[in-house]
Amino acid sequence: MMVYRIGDEKIPSFMEMNRSKLSSYMKKTTNNMFGTSVWRHVVNFWTFALYVAIIIDFCFSHKIDLVLGPISAIYIGALALYSAEKEFERWHDYHAGRHPGEIYVIIWTFLVVTLLGLEVVYHSSYRIPDVVFSTYVVVIGILAITKRSKQKYDEDRGGKKK
Repeated sequence: MMVYRIGDEKIPSFMEMNRSKLSSYMKKTTNNMFGTSVWRHVVNFWTFALYVAIIIDFCFSHKIDLVLGPISAIYIGALALYSAEKEFERWHDYHAGRHPGEIYVIIWTFLVVTLLGLEVVYHSSYRIPDVVFSTYVVVIGILAITKRSKQKYDEDRGGKKK
């Protein structure tokens, strides 16, 4: 078996580990800098930052719409990394805790519908930036992909539901 070393720690090649050993190894290393809990906090921070930026942009009629694109790009990147990390953990039988992505979609839907309504009522000249709709579509897409992945995982495990 091929073994790698990081400091004093011996790390076997992931290709040579069986599922239970990989799961055990991941359990030991989840508190590292790139664990899902860290990505969840990063996503939550950028979600909040983007929501605040969108609301400020609406209230002040496009005064900060130039920052929406960069904030949205960072948010989408962080969300994609977080989702991928969760899927990796699921498929390697180490998926601890539930943090449903539906919550993000519900909040995004509420935000977009509210902005559309407020746009009609208060700011007929205001136009919601395209980046808001693009980000909303990406969030829905990430949820759809992870839902399908979970469905496939459950099918492959004999219909077992968590």
